[in-house]
Amino acid sequence: MNDSRPRTGKIMKSLKDFQRASANRIMQRMYLDKKPTKRFLLADEVGLGKTHVVRGVIAQVIDHLLKKEKRVDVVY
Repeated sequence: MNDSRPRTGKIMKSLKDFQRASANRIMQRMYLDKKPTKRFLLADEVGLGKTHVVRGVIAQVIDHLLKKEKRVDVVY
């Protein structure tokens, strides 16, 4: 079977410090906090890498969910 897990470490390492901090904060608030939120708005100036931040979040979420699930679908 082909393991299509993202290379989360590589993806996170490729982010700038502020992007990595944003991705980690979103992951924390949506999946790891005692009272997680169901929504999170990522907004900043044009060109600061929101798409890269989301890539980091998605990689972390897939890793997190695959600990419990056999399949994870992502629609972006």
